[in-house]
Amino acid sequence: MTNENAENCVFDSNDSTPTESFSTELLDVITAALEDPDNHLDSIVKEALKRMDGTSITFAIPGTVSITGADILISVDREHILREEPYQVHDWNRWPYILPPIKNELLPGDPFNFKWMIYLNDGRCVVDKFKEGRWQKWPSDKILFFKDFSPVPASAKALLDPETALGWSSVASCEPPEGVACEVLLKNHLRGYCSTFKEGHWDFFNDSVVAFKAINLPYANYPEN
Repeated sequence: MTNENAENCVFDSNDSTPTESFSTELLDVITAALEDPDNHLDSIVKEALKRMDGTSITFAIPGTVSITGADILISVDREHILREEPYQVHDWNRWPYILPPIKNELLPGDPFNFKWMIYLNDGRCVVDKFKEGRWQKWPSDKILFFKDFSPVPASAKALLDPETALGWSSVASCEPPEGVACEVLLKNHLRGYCSTFKEGHWDFFNDSVVAFKAINLPYANYPEN
């Protein structure tokens, strides 16, 4: 995340004022449910931002701090957020603070519509689709970051020319890095796959991989969850 974008963040782990992400009217509703809002409002809002999904945000107020002495859940549409961090093309975006934009609107027949590379909390890079405000395969709370796939060379011949390879390497001319997560192109050159080369084999699509590109993991730019 650049310093220029930091001021537009919906929330940052070092931000001491997470309540600025919401309107006064919504905060008044949450405040009214708290026995001691001066001491608990910020933490309730901060936790809600961490747990939000693609469509809603739930403010969970435990009975120990609620005005009723019982647990209170206040769920609102995500549209209540006043400021969103902008989506970064070809870079990692923090989930759930940033939503994937609608992809490939001009390619309705593309089988990779809505596909994204996602980084899980166990350190794996996998692929998932994001449709109608939710990830289709992986639980939201296991996803830390997402990004779009890299542009691909126009042809197999382009892989052999550093100026047209776009950072991709042909498996015929270069040994894949051991144990490094990579984007891979298959024989049909379709995009949208991840695999890791271990002990002389790819863990997925072994015989079909024709090119690879090492994935720059997100923590180089995002040192904190």
